[in-house]
Amino acid sequence: MADDEKILVQRSGAVAWIVMNNPAKRNAFDAAMRARFPGILNALGADPSVRVVVLRGAGTKAFTSGADIAEFDRIHESAGGVEAFLAAGRVVDEALRGVEKPLLAMIDGVCFGGGILYAMRCDMRIASAEASFAVPAAKLGIGYSYPGISDLVDLIGPSRTADMIFTGRAIDAEEALGIGLVDRVFPRATLEAEMQALAETIAANAPLTIRAAKASIRERLKPDSARDLERCRRLTAEAYASEDYREGRRAFREKRKPSFQGV
Repeated sequence: MADDEKILVQRSGAVAWIVMNNPAKRNAFDAAMRARFPGILNALGADPSVRVVVLRGAGTKAFTSGADIAEFDRIHESAGGVEAFLAAGRVVDEALRGVEKPLLAMIDGVCFGGGILYAMRCDMRIASAEASFAVPAAKLGIGYSYPGISDLVDLIGPSRTADMIFTGRAIDAEEALGIGLVDRVFPRATLEAEMQALAETIAANAPLTIRAAKASIRERLKPDSARDLERCRRLTAEAYASEDYREGRRAFREKRKPSFQGV
């Protein structure tokens, strides 16, 4: 498979689907995929016709199993290779963090290692009942950096993070839902339809309201000293000043669905 076929972008109205398409390796991310991924995220983020982005894996066997372990011997044979690998991962992480639009994860099959980090960077995680989750770093001798572990602690708590990383065990979708790692679980047969319906519901709502809310949610997760509250205030003010706010009020008075344009 050509490198440019390993990440696909599919459109359904205002919803863009990013498909991690490396099924022979459970959608593992190789170096070429890591290099292309940030540009794809940035392009969709800048496209005004896109209101929601959904991240998924090809097929039903995996969301993604994380980094392609087959590359590790080559990548990690020198200190420079390790640093280049980590630097590429940081670029992907920054691109995921930088998406201002709603970013959703549709998780079917395995979501392991770095796949959990990608899923955590999404605003919501929707899984099939057949999904499973693991951080097998301790079975491979991999070192996980502070930001990813810290964010997992924020999401599921310190002892559950310790359980997942210390043991490397896989948990099923029911347990993942119970600890807050995922937000909703559906049967595999209906997962994609439920995901599409959720994305379309979000896409039909006021984009500037959602942008301001996402900014506040993300800032809340930062330390007090790092929060950009002025940006949150500005985005909230822009929502109030928008034509969409006027359209929302008109639609309410006229008892009809609003038609938001993102302006």
